[in-house]
Amino acid sequence: SPWPSPQSIVNECNGDPLFLAFYRELTHRHWHGINRPMLRDHIDGWDVYRQLFDEILDDAEDFAFTDAPDKFFILPEWAFDILNEFVYEFQGFCQLRTGLHNSASKNGLLGGANPNGEPIILPNNKAHPSVVENVMALAASGREIWAPDTVFYYLHRLISIGTSPKCKSPTFKYLGIFA
Repeated sequence: SPWPSPQSIVNECNGDPLFLAFYRELTHRHWHGINRPMLRDHIDGWDVYRQLFDEILDDAEDFAFTDAPDKFFILPEWAFDILNEFVYEFQGFCQLRTGLHNSASKNGLLGGANPNGEPIILPNNKAHPSVVENVMALAASGREIWAPDTVFYYLHRLISIGTSPKCKSPTFKYLGIFA
């Protein structure tokens, strides 16, 4: 049976944004484990991981560098799974973007519509002109989806907090190690 949506469990966790961010990541990772992600799924994945890392890193120094109880705790395996999937989805989006860019270039779509009106042939030899056009429009919109600088920012911030000699939080240590 499908997982309940984050909106349907808000009352179960008193609307805790950190819990909901972890829940969204877990359901998203599970869905990616059983389905092949499409463009929309990569975009949704970016939103899921941005929200999660923004929640984790919000006031991170206040929790990681004090003797106060952890704001949250995750097992090392879960920290690895989260960061492994984050990097894997980044790689998958980069491959999709590069493949579609090459296909669009080959078929004359980089400057506008295909002049011959022919379908765009993707690396798997299937015609998907709307997918190529969507990616090209997305790239032109300037929206940072899986931008390498932003991905690096999240990973670097987790590493700098988790590997600091002042870090006392096991969770941030795990996230820093696996980042």
